[in-house]
Amino acid sequence: MFERCSTETRIGRFFSPVQAFPQRYLDEVVGPHPAHPALVVRLGDEIIALASYRWTGPESADVGILVEDAWQRERIGTSLLVATIDHARMAGVRRLEATVLAGRDHVVRTLRRAVTSMTAGFDDGVVVINATI
Repeated sequence: MFERCSTETRIGRFFSPVQAFPQRYLDEVVGPHPAHPALVVRLGDEIIALASYRWTGPESADVGILVEDAWQRERIGTSLLVATIDHARMAGVRRLEATVLAGRDHVVRTLRRAVTSMTAGFDDGVVVINATI
């Protein structure tokens, strides 16, 4: 999946044009002892989207989503976000954090629709979101 993502998509997710999926992240979400939950969308044997959340405090977590370029704008990211929020809520997460590149207003709008309430601030070219779920 990662190889099928454009540089722009990778920058949107990782804030840099990383050339390979970070091994630490893979170990944390799909290793033998996952450190945090991940939701995967497959088409046959191919992964086309991935979402995960990572605990950052007793009731808070950071969320991240990556959707392969060919499958963007098909509401897969939105569906993954909603499913991830539902999973996190059931696990005891009450506050969700997300960092989004400035200018990616569609991501901010999607988050706003999926949470109970949220605040957003700007910090060095990114939108920092804190949401109650």
